Amino acid sequence: MRTDAEVRVRFGQSWVVAAPVLLGLTLLSSCGDSGPDTADLYRAPAIANEIDGVVFEAGNWEPYLAAGEEGVSWGNHRAVVVVGGVAEASPGDPPLAVLVTIPWRRHDAAPESKGIIVVDAATGEPVRNALALRVENASGDVVFQPNPGSSRYHVYYMPWQSSGGYYPTISYPTPVSENDPAWEAHLLSTPADDLPRAQTTHIQSVTDFHSFFPMEVIATPEETTAFMAGAPNGWAVVPEHRDYPVRMRHFIPQHWVNRRIGSLMQTPPDVSAETSEASDSTPLFTSQLLRDEAFAFQVALVSGGKPLSDVQVEFRGFPYSWAGALTCFNCRGISEKGRYFTKEINVPAGSVQPLWLGIRIPADQQPGTVEGTVAISTANRGTQTVRVSLDVQKIRAINHGFDEPELQTRLAWLNSTAGTDPDFIIEPFEPVRVEGSSEGEAPSLSILGRRIELGPNGLPDQIFSYFTPELTHLADDPEPILARALDLSVTVNGGPERFEPAEYQVQQKSQGRAQWTAESLSYHFRMTV
Repeated sequence: MRTDAEVRVRFGQSWVVAAPVLLGLTLLSSCGDSGPDTADLYRAPAIANEIDGVVFEAGNWEPYLAAGEEGVSWGNHRAVVVVGGVAEASPGDPPLAVLVTIPWRRHDAAPESKGIIVVDAATGEPVRNALALRVENASGDVVFQPNPGSSRYHVYYMPWQSSGGYYPTISYPTPVSENDPAWEAHLLSTPADDLPRAQTTHIQSVTDFHSFFPMEVIATPEETTAFMAGAPNGWAVVPEHRDYPVRMRHFIPQHWVNRRIGSLMQTPPDVSAETSEASDSTPLFTSQLLRDEAFAFQVALVSGGKPLSDVQVEFRGFPYSWAGALTCFNCRGISEKGRYFTKEINVPAGSVQPLWLGIRIPADQQPGTVEGTVAISTANRGTQTVRVSLDVQKIRAINHGFDEPELQTRLAWLNSTAGTDPDFIIEPFEPVRVEGSSEGEAPSLSILGRRIELGPNGLPDQIFSYFTPELTHLADDPEPILARALDLSVTVNGGPERFEPAEYQVQQKSQGRAQWTAESLSYHFRMTV
């Protein structure tokens, strides 16, 4: 949603308040030919959710702490751990412990500062003793005391604390040991190799919405090193489907490693990085699309150990008729104020920078394969290219694809003046209403969820809001915003200057904007609002 609110104050000239116009871009729809030759948009193939024998999935469990409640939650992410046959401790011996390595592949900062909670899956209760021996982004080692007869456990590894309410403050409390001191002392004195091992079978999120898979499941340091080995000039380009937006800036997703980087993602050794053109070993992006579709995809830059300066994007080899339909949203376009802009792109060392590229497929495009290249040049580390092969289908996109925004089709709106016309009102938003605007009478202005009552001097007497505290719906009775009416206090020779209203004019030239001018006179001054 974009909010355009203009408030300007001047004395000696007119003071104009343009009532805010809310433009809900995600609600916008435009007409399109939805004839019998239309179809849904292409979806990228699913990514295998098993990594080294561990399944990444949604667990769909009932959260330990309900939304909006105050307290400590076990967290939204857990590992499923299976304990094999472990003999019970003999009388007089210290309680037993098992060791499990959890390949959680998490991307959060300072994971070692967050706690772990081990829960017996059979009882739903935390075990008595548990300790994280090692916590790193790629994996961690956890030791815990299993319960007799129980073989399945859930290791929650990002417990958080909430202040509760509609807009809670979330924090990750520093773990505090509640273990039996004798158990912990015995454990720390026992070599890890002497402990029986448990096995991680699944990494789960509470729901699909909370899932890190696949774009926030990191590659290990060793995998990242292999990924970057032989990268031209130490940096890599990776094309990615719109279904999988790049989310991490300091890690690469593990599934990139599975693309056999050596043959698909590197410039051939005999081609200079400064002058490399597309070849069979250049990264290749393929997709299907429809005629009249607003299509988008990504090219991610992995900078490696040095920064990338002044990144430029050039489209080469595409049909001449596509020249005005190709764009890099990161590089240039139309701002939210309807103004053209360009932006310099620099990528810090050790970072991942996604570039979003857009193509508006002509409605009369002939079906078939369209090929071209995207050249990514830098001021300090040469140029790399991505081959692009697009299979244009005969059928036509419904409403340009705007009805499937999860595929980034509405990025095209960000590069346009859509919604900036003051007469353009988007449901459920309403036109500005002006009431009581007869000559000499102070008006009242209303927009969705708010009403402004103006005083005779042109300043607001009161501003009312109908929005509820959670901002999800409107109340029947409004809440006043101002403690008292706004006024201008002027003192001359120690005494207050008294203003009398002189003239009041209201103009509403469009549905989405109203302006007014009010004049007041005193013995010494004329005030124009």
